[in-house]
Parts: sequence; structure tokens; C-alpha cells
Amino acid sequence: MRIQCDTLRYTQLMNEKGVEFATTNGFMSTLPEIEIFNIHSKSEVDGMLSEAVKAVIAEQRREFDARMQERAQQHEQQRLDSRNEARAARRENRNELLVSRRWTIGTIITVGFSLAAYLSALIHFNH
Repeated sequence: MRIQCDTLRYTQLMNEKGVEFATTNGFMSTLPEIEIFNIHSKSEVDGMLSEAVKAVIAEQRREFDARMQERAQQHEQQRLDSRNEARAARRENRNELLVSRRWTIGTIITVGFSLAAYLSALIHFNH
């Protein structure tokens, strides 16, 4: 990009301030020929800004998606763990129920035999 300037006006201003004409003339004649780098037009700056914003938004979206994927995996693992714990608790409760049922049946049988033996003894002693 080249600098566009009013070299005649700048030369007159510098002369008014006390700079020699030859110096100002030489300086001002080379000024429009100087290539300036890293100066961008407004549209170029707007384009670079929009590209940078798009890149930042895309990166944030990727990070958000990665976090959500990680949380979904954690949630799925917690769900599977709680399901397995519930199954283990049901098995344990079923086993306790079976043991309790066996004790109850054993107690009923024992009490039944005891009553039968008592009644048998009563009948035997009364006759």
C-alpha cells in the first residue's frame, strides 16, 4: 500500500516551520513512493476480524462439544453403575428372602412336629 498525501501542502508547511526547501522537497518527493506494509484497509480489517471471530466461535464450539461428550459418557457410566448396584441389591434381597423363607418353613415344621408329638403323648397317656 502506498501513502497518498498532498506533498505540495506538506512542503509549504515544513518551509513555514523553518525546514529548508531542498530537504522538504526531497523528503516529500520520496514519500508517495514508499511502500508501507501491515497497513490494511477497513474492509480487510473487517474480514480479518470476522475470520478471527469465526475461528474463536468454532474453537469454543469444539470445546463445548468435547465437554458435553465427556459429561454424556460420565452420565452413561453412572447410570450403568447404579443399574448394576440395583441389580446386586435385588439379588441380595432375594437371597435374604429365600433364607428367611427357609427359616420360617423350618420353624413351622419344627413347631408342627412338636405339636404332633405333644398331642400324641396326650392321647397315649389318656388311654
